[in-house]
Amino acid sequence: MRKPSRMAALRSLWLALALAPLSVACSDDSNDDPTPGGTGTDDVVYAGGTTDEALEQLLDRAPKDVAAERLVIDAPAADAVLSAGEPGSFAFHGGTAGRAAPPSHYSPPSWKDRAWTDLKQLFGPERAAHAHGTPYNGTAYFLVVDDAQGASRLRVFTGETSYEVDSATWSALAEVPQPLTLTIVSAFFEENDIPADGGPFVGADVQFRIE
Repeated sequence: MRKPSRMAALRSLWLALALAPLSVACSDDSNDDPTPGGTGTDDVVYAGGTTDEALEQLLDRAPKDVAAERLVIDAPAADAVLSAGEPGSFAFHGGTAGRAAPPSHYSPPSWKDRAWTDLKQLFGPERAAHAHGTPYNGTAYFLVVDDAQGASRLRVFTGETSYEVDSATWSALAEVPQPLTLTIVSAFFEENDIPADGGPFVGADVQFRIE
């Protein structure tokens, strides 16, 4: 068998070294997931002006269990049995984080800061396709519906204290292992960021069935 020449061996070594960074980059991209457990956020429903950047801030921090920030779930009621043929809704209230606007000490960024942010968005790393242009301010709520086996079946990030489930999603929820558990986490945002006293906070949870 003919042995490879020294030039061919060097060429193979150079090729391996050149492709090594690309391999590492691909590996890093596959782990670029802000959601614990690696489930991604592509399935999240955004409502009430919320943004994916704000959600990433919420998911990046462990919720605090503060009594004053607890929510009261109005619908569904605990252990309720709901009809699969009539789409339901989630409603809740409470929590002192429910401020409608940034606190008085907050001042919006200057036009120079906004211009710099726009430039970074234009020429910086590629952003997610569903990134929002207007930063979120105020309280937002992350609603998660898990089935009886702990799999997340519906995730909603909203600035409202209620959410109506569409008929197709409701029918799909009726087909998964019961009972379902609705969990809510809240946080207060200033320009997509969570200030030191803004949470996130454990909100509330409730079990129910759809039959």
